[in-house]
Amino acid sequence: MVFASCQKTKIIPTGPSAIGKDTIADGASFKLQMATDSTGYEYPTNDTANVLVHFNHAYHLNYSWYNGEDAAAQPALLGTWYFTALSNDGGLLTLDGVPYKPGVTIPVFITSGASTTHEQHFILHVLNLVNIPGDIHIWCKDNQLKDSTDLRKQPFRFYMHRLDTASYGGNRFQIVVEPY
Repeated sequence: MVFASCQKTKIIPTGPSAIGKDTIADGASFKLQMATDSTGYEYPTNDTANVLVHFNHAYHLNYSWYNGEDAAAQPALLGTWYFTALSNDGGLLTLDGVPYKPGVTIPVFITSGASTTHEQHFILHVLNLVNIPGDIHIWCKDNQLKDSTDLRKQPFRFYMHRLDTASYGGNRFQIVVEPY
């Protein structure tokens, strides 16, 4: 019997599989919708705001208008509430291009109206899923309540109170997209 000696070499993975299972294809998207929930019912309501999240591995987490990757939000009018995605460099977005990897986080920014002094109730939905596989969670992580809700399974109800600065702003909510 003849044995040949061989040296093992370390293989370093590259590409999408190096960061985890690549489960969302470029061009996939979903819509986040925040609506007032003053009556306790989901719908009907005309008081809504939307953010479209779309995925492409070539996109950036910072604001980029190039090739329609992101769209900046318009400033809110005094006395109104609004809801936008938040880029890593602080841009307020209604269209957020995201480079997907498992566990990617999408910060969101919410604010209640400047003239509001009472508690306002809202509901957050995920709608219009396009090419998002069924094994992907879309979590709403609430840093104030230290809780998370899978938006694919149920909407998330919450409140903001103008006098409670922890109930709104850019630090309360994050959307986390990851496989089961």
